[in-house]
Amino acid sequence: MLDFEKAIAFSSGDANPFVNRGDLFQRAQPVGRLAEAIDDYSRAISIDSNNDIFHRCKAHACLKMGRLEEAIESFSDAFRQTYLDRGQTYEKLSRNEEAQLALS
Repeated sequence: MLDFEKAIAFSSGDANPFVNRGDLFQRAQPVGRLAEAIDDYSRAISIDSNNDIFHRCKAHACLKMGRLEEAIESFSDAFRQTYLDRGQTYEKLSRNEEAQLALS
């Protein structure tokens, strides 16, 4: 855990140490440290809100903790980002109708 603290201290603008520590908290035994995991995922999202994986990690931790409304919100945020990415990919392929559908 100390290594994560050091990584976070030196990681200005990098969300990954928060996600990695959140994953560790979520798998902690015998009982996960889910509230701390959710806090770390939230901090990662505040650094990079466009990363759908961060939103999904938070959603799963919220689900495990019984924070169902928050889980739905995080799953929705992940879903929105995924469709945005999909739409932008269609645009790069000049598949404009499909891009428009994905982005609407």
